[in-house]
Amino acid sequence: MLSVYEAFKLVLGIVISLVILTVVIYFTTNYIGVQKDAKQAATLKAFLKSAGDVYTTGDAIGFAGLEGLISFDAHPPAGIVSSLGKAPVTFPLLLLPADDLFISANGLDLGWYDFRVVEATPRLRVLFNPVDTSDQTWDLVRGIVAAFPSTEFFDPKTTFGFCDGATVIENLCASTACEQDDFLFELINPSGVAFADCTATVPEGAVVIKVIPTCSLGSSDVFCLTPPNQVGLGNLYIGGEGPVIYKDPLDVVAAVIGGGKKDLYGNSGETLFEYKNRAMRTELLAATDVLKTRVLLLGPAYLQHATCQAAFNDILLALSNLSSLLETNEDYYADPSAAAAYVAALTDARQAHESLVEEGCDYA
Repeated sequence: MLSVYEAFKLVLGIVISLVILTVVIYFTTNYIGVQKDAKQAATLKAFLKSAGDVYTTGDAIGFAGLEGLISFDAHPPAGIVSSLGKAPVTFPLLLLPADDLFISANGLDLGWYDFRVVEATPRLRVLFNPVDTSDQTWDLVRGIVAAFPSTEFFDPKTTFGFCDGATVIENLCASTACEQDDFLFELINPSGVAFADCTATVPEGAVVIKVIPTCSLGSSDVFCLTPPNQVGLGNLYIGGEGPVIYKDPLDVVAAVIGGGKKDLYGNSGETLFEYKNRAMRTELLAATDVLKTRVLLLGPAYLQHATCQAAFNDILLALSNLSSLLETNEDYYADPSAAAAYVAALTDARQAHESLVEEGCDYA
């Protein structure tokens, strides 16, 4: 029979063992958590560096293993949200978080300035439903296709097809879904093709981009556009909500990448659309200042050249009008009048720059 002392030692030993075990479990759990956080931080750092390199060089890459991301928070200041917090992004990024991504550069060539964004996307299936089949609509469809990533020789893929009534048509290119270049080839001469309003069940992982004279509110995987007007503006309904005013194909692509549903932080296609337009405003204000300075420096070299002097005056006026519009209208993309004036100012700046180049006045 155990003595009181021996029983005390036994109980004390059990208590000490439990304390030691608790401490070991606590520190082991913390160590595993620290290791996981360190791995996630390293992966996020590698992703941001890779995306930044793509922004700088234009060379596309695949990126695997981006785990644990919660959201790309497009609200200012924009950044990638994970369990570690919010990592800021210093370049325009259209990101749909997933484990495996294709990272590429795309943008808008304005003639005198190239606005560039990085697109980081998982597998995308884009189905067009052009109920309106005017030439303007087909030009818009071609522009939207070109504004999506070109994933040839890479994974994950972005592919394109059609929705015609109750039928989904994807295997248009040698019995497989078309990537960008092949689909654009299919769109070279689409005259005479008519599409019925899409009523098909949208396949998993696919989105429908519908172009129709009158949009009705639909599901979260349908993006509805009214045909562009004579200025190039149209309404875009994002996942059954809206509309917002689209001015260029990248507006539509930003909305599609952002998606038709809001995440935990309230981000959706609409917030990514707004983020793209805020980023463009910031860059255009800087770009107009740079080009105006360059034109003023070139002026003295062409004092005896009346045609060049006229071209300088035209482009300075166009750039001043554009910068004035952007400075006084922070939400220029949300107001129909301001959006129309913005498109007109961009057109004037492009034409004035083309005249400058044609006259040979763009270098000293």
